[in-house]
Amino acid sequence: MAWSIDGSGPRRKQNHNSWEVKVASLLREYISPLQANDLIVQQTPGQDDVALSLLSKSLEQRRYKPNEALFLADSPSDFFLLIVDGLATSPAKSGDEPSAQRSVGKFTFSPGSLLGEVDFHLDRSRSHSAHAGPRGCLAAAITRLTVAKLEEEEPKLALLIQRVALRSVCCMYSHATMGLFAR
Repeated sequence: MAWSIDGSGPRRKQNHNSWEVKVASLLREYISPLQANDLIVQQTPGQDDVALSLLSKSLEQRRYKPNEALFLADSPSDFFLLIVDGLATSPAKSGDEPSAQRSVGKFTFSPGSLLGEVDFHLDRSRSHSAHAGPRGCLAAAITRLTVAKLEEEEPKLALLIQRVALRSVCCMYSHATMGLFAR
């Protein structure tokens, strides 16, 4: 999976120049069969390829300059992002109360990572800020308007984007709990 805390995840070859192909390929990782030790529901091979292609065409392409804010803490969470190229960063903090939080480093998000999906789905203000990496980044934005339109016109595509977001949250949760229970 592309999500990593330190950005040490696998690098992907950028073989395709097409925006839709890149986005569909990155989204496919979230809905592909999981590793053998995970529970999966097999689907007809290729069934999701057409849906992923259609979905990728409905997402907004956003290019961010080096260190540019993707979103700021306390701002409205009216979109979440799929990092397509480059890196994004978000500060890692410790402490339960916002006033007691202190910076303890940063999370790095590489291509294929989702960013901002938790606040988006909880319909709350941003709980943290995120910025493009030192070379900038390219992202696919999934907006509330896009989701609402998909829910009305293409419910299967709306369900697909929800599967992608849920899988991302589950991967983050799994990664976080492995560290807790490994001790």
